[in-house]
Amino acid sequence: MGLSKALKKQRCKCNMLLKQWRNSKKIKVNLVKLQQEPFCF
Repeated sequence: MGLSKALKKQRCKCNMLLKQWRNSKKIKVNLVKLQQEPFCF
């Protein structure tokens, strides 16, 4: 149960990063951040 909770939390974090990425003009920086997120894709 704890693991799925952690995954859900991670997914939320990922969605936040994706929103930031869309809103940001610093595309390269945000792409690097996204690639460092283990549960993004």
